[in-house]
Amino acid sequence: MYFLNLHGNLNFDENAPDGINDENVFDQIQQGISINILVKKSGIDKRVFYADWWGEREDKYKLAWESDFKEVLWQELKPNFPFYFFVPKNEANRETYDEFWKVDEIFSEFTTGLVTARDSLNISFTSNESYSKVKEFTELKEEEARGKFNLKKDSRDWTYKTALKDAQNNLNPNKVVRISYRPFDNRYTLYTGNSRGLYSSPQKNIMQNLLNTPNIALITAKKNRSSQMNHFFVNKYITEAKCGESTTQSYTFPLFLTRDKQATGTATINFTSKFLKFLNENCKENTPEQIFGYIYAILYSPTYRKKYSEFLKSDFPKIPFTKDKEVFQQLSKLGAQLVILHTAENKQDSWEANSLDDFEIFTTKQSDKQQIGSYIGSGPNHTVDEVRFELLKEHEMPEEILQKLMPEEKHWGRIYFSQNKYFNYVPQSAWQMQIGGYFILEKWLKYRQNRELSGEESNSYPQIIKSLCATLQIMKQIDSFTESWI
Repeated sequence: MYFLNLHGNLNFDENAPDGINDENVFDQIQQGISINILVKKSGIDKRVFYADWWGEREDKYKLAWESDFKEVLWQELKPNFPFYFFVPKNEANRETYDEFWKVDEIFSEFTTGLVTARDSLNISFTSNESYSKVKEFTELKEEEARGKFNLKKDSRDWTYKTALKDAQNNLNPNKVVRISYRPFDNRYTLYTGNSRGLYSSPQKNIMQNLLNTPNIALITAKKNRSSQMNHFFVNKYITEAKCGESTTQSYTFPLFLTRDKQATGTATINFTSKFLKFLNENCKENTPEQIFGYIYAILYSPTYRKKYSEFLKSDFPKIPFTKDKEVFQQLSKLGAQLVILHTAENKQDSWEANSLDDFEIFTTKQSDKQQIGSYIGSGPNHTVDEVRFELLKEHEMPEEILQKLMPEEKHWGRIYFSQNKYFNYVPQSAWQMQIGGYFILEKWLKYRQNRELSGEESNSYPQIIKSLCATLQIMKQIDSFTESWI
């Protein structure tokens, strides 16, 4: 088998060698292209060969026209268990990595995130907006509803008639709940839990464990098509499928199963029997929350992400468990801090005795306009017209007390959302930080393009900036406990 990869995939975050421009050989095609030559002949050795062609479209045409098959720089591959890849893979750390615990071996029940199939109808910025949209949907004629809410033609899992019936039967403002739509971007939705109704796939069996009950869930993905391994998040609400990974679906792993709590009086720890046995033998003094914190810390170890990136691209992450109890406790505490940073919506929220007030970046005594992420602007209009990051000049830099919060940061800037309104004193590293493939600070504002920011949103955005700053600092601390052994 011979695989000649012509690349040109606009859906993947591919980096061509030497930074050369890479184009698809077909115009207006986003999917990558390959030429595959499969030889079936008795008596020949079973072998796999691979080659890359990068560059602009015309260069690839020229290569294809002028090259002889034997002149192609074929690389022989040795596909192996369990994936048998037909592309080159760095397997240097495979043996070590395969000794770790895969998250679907740790958590007993999990699912892909829910799919509404019609976000314009089902996802809203406020509770009132969510209820009002569904109510209006039930009152409009079909053609009007399709135009108003940009409803595409019916599919197998979403039809106008079944969605309308589900909406009419469940039109109740008490059914409007919070939903984790994207990292740091919680919205509202009227959730019925019925498949092929308002939602195509509500994943009720798992999502009901995150409805109106204290719980948290790990959000990660089975695949990652980008170049950075950052498809790890945590949430406390029902979760949309793209929340934790922008290039594919993400999965939800709740810590507790609470759906039977009303009948039994207790929640069930969502760990497999095999993993519970391991914990009893190695970590029996630790609570489920401490175990979760440890897992989350490992996923935010820069060394872990870099060392095992080849494997994190193609399957659920695997978690190494240290035998050093002191290291375990330190990582568990740091993971718990990340959990509160990634789930808290105000200073009253807490998890495992952690709150935002535990972080200096949230308690500095500077004036409102001298804080990291301070809102600067005047006038009543808070509409998001544009989104851009602009570096500060030397005389505009924040006071030393703020710079000490991010001691290694060299570049600070402003995030503009209109011509004369912006969020000030933003470290460039926070602006560039990605989770799930999303540039968090940029994407959050762009989702609100042409909308006016509410007072709550104007207050939330600086908190997100600070949370990302604190996350970057904690990741460095995590690495100090992991880089020598992980």
